[in-house]
Amino acid sequence: MSDIFQEVDEAVRHEEYLKLWKKYRVAIIALVSLIVLSVAGYEGWEYYDAKQKRENAELYAGAVQALQGEDPAAAEGALQQVIDATPGGYGVLASFRLAAEKAEAGDKEAAAAEMTALAGRSSAPQVLRDLAKLQAVLYRIDSGDPATLEGELAPLAQDGEPFSASAKELTAFLALKQGDSARALETFKALTEDPATPASIRRRATQMTAQIGE
Repeated sequence: MSDIFQEVDEAVRHEEYLKLWKKYRVAIIALVSLIVLSVAGYEGWEYYDAKQKRENAELYAGAVQALQGEDPAAAEGALQQVIDATPGGYGVLASFRLAAEKAEAGDKEAAAAEMTALAGRSSAPQVLRDLAKLQAVLYRIDSGDPATLEGELAPLAQDGEPFSASAKELTAFLALKQGDSARALETFKALTEDPATPASIRRRATQMTAQIGE
């Protein structure tokens, strides 16, 4: 009988962990989106200053303006045109915007596919390719295989990588999704103790550590 009660208790705790993920997912997605805008924006303008012609900037501006219209298909087509014309410059920014549009429309698999394609684009800066990998996992975190997603995050979670803290945080939530609270707790604790962890991630990690340790 004790085994049965233990299984029930573990099932209840697992449900609680899933509720925690739902609670914090908005903040995590917002943080990654902010990183996308800031890093991608900076890299995009750096690329423009160095190599891009004015017409490419105008092409991207037109695509962004099309997003304000009432024809999503036309807007997506305009973004794809930018990607095809400037795969290493404004095309990178267009890829992030196109993925965001697809995700907002409910097609997160298509959004993840767009990010995966960007991650494999050799003409894009490595930091943005890494960011695309992180974003692809985030789009699939509710539907993808947790173990597979962890494998994709592993290289990004290495110390010294630019998005290490975000990758570790997602890895901890994936561990919870698999019912491995001990490993999740270890990862969250490590994030709270690492001085390089951004403040927002440290706060969530501290809260998660307290919740799991109860």
